[in-house]
Amino acid sequence: MQSINPFTNKLVNTYQDHTASEVRQIIREVAEAWQSWRKTSPEERAGYLLNLERQLLNDQEPLAAGMVGEMGKVKREALGEIKKCAWVCRYYAENGAGFLQNEPVIADAGESYVSFQPLGTILAIMPWNFPFWQVFRFLAPALMAGNTAVLKHAGNVAGCSLAIEQTVKKAGLPENVFRSPIPACHSAESRKAGMGGNSLFSGSENLSILKPWWSNKPTGKTTALSCRS
Repeated sequence: MQSINPFTNKLVNTYQDHTASEVRQIIREVAEAWQSWRKTSPEERAGYLLNLERQLLNDQEPLAAGMVGEMGKVKREALGEIKKCAWVCRYYAENGAGFLQNEPVIADAGESYVSFQPLGTILAIMPWNFPFWQVFRFLAPALMAGNTAVLKHAGNVAGCSLAIEQTVKKAGLPENVFRSPIPACHSAESRKAGMGGNSLFSGSENLSILKPWWSNKPTGKTTALSCRS
């Protein structure tokens, strides 16, 4: 996959596509990572998100430069986007535990409440126009809620996609809680890759091509009604 500067039409970089078998393996690894990530406490996840905030701010210059080169964003806007991503990590670190508190409901049982539980591995298909913000506005709450995530980013911002994965790793989050493979989406082989789980879409990707990447399970808060008499 090639990344082309839209202003100069010059090649920025060339990236090796993941094969269908490699994509399947990545998905399995992220799903396995969820088995332990979902058991972490909100306080632990908040600590990781604060680490991620710091990493974004530490690396804001090179991360912004990646956006400038791949999709032509003005540098000051690119820096603002990175800072906004750092802010959303802190926001969910500070408020996520409260959002996940059980919500009491009136019922015949002695105690009834809605409990918010992790969904599993979330697939996000994101557009190019805000290559970091579109990802972090989903990733921060998804991680805080105990989910792991796989990103399929727009093809023209593959470098940004890989930079996000690298930033998560540098922030010290557990291995494979977030991955961003670069599938050869238009090949017959990759359309067989498939993914079971939950999905989140934004942008204008050819979803008929990407359909095997998601299941028919709904996206959003999964709730479990617990009653004790």
